[in-house]
Amino acid sequence: MTSSETTTPANVIAATGVRVLQLNLGCSATATGEVRQLISEKRLDVLLLQEPYVQKRAKGYAFVGLGTGMRVAAVRSKHPWATVAVCNPAFQMIFVSQLSTPHCVCVEVQAPGFSFYVVSHYFQCRDDIKKHLRHLEMVLRSLRGQRLLVALDAIRSIVTLGSPENRQ
Repeated sequence: MTSSETTTPANVIAATGVRVLQLNLGCSATATGEVRQLISEKRLDVLLLQEPYVQKRAKGYAFVGLGTGMRVAAVRSKHPWATVAVCNPAFQMIFVSQLSTPHCVCVEVQAPGFSFYVVSHYFQCRDDIKKHLRHLEMVLRSLRGQRLLVALDAIRSIVTLGSPENRQ
């Protein structure tokens, strides 16, 4: 990348060949198993997942079916609705706990020669959308000036927001 080019996350990812997948797994073990195949076929580096398949354990929640050798970041004390996983062994991941919730996970990804932040956010349809928008605004304000890639699943919230009973 030349010094005159803008260093947006999309440009950084395109120039470096980082492969990112955003996907809602629908809490499905089957979908999670298929992601393992995609990781291998597409040589994915980073996953931004919503509604991951998890199981309750004695000390929080565990991600099941993603395979070994993957680093997974999420708030595990409550049911995690969003997660970030780093598949590439050459990449490091720093979990930004002060910006993360069960619905929003923020991570700094350190790749050889550069770094960037990623956010995986799930807008739970039963929640007030304003709650998630306020949190996302706080995350964006906190990471202003940083390379940042945000992936969110808000379709149910948007559909619910636009339903006839909410048009007041």
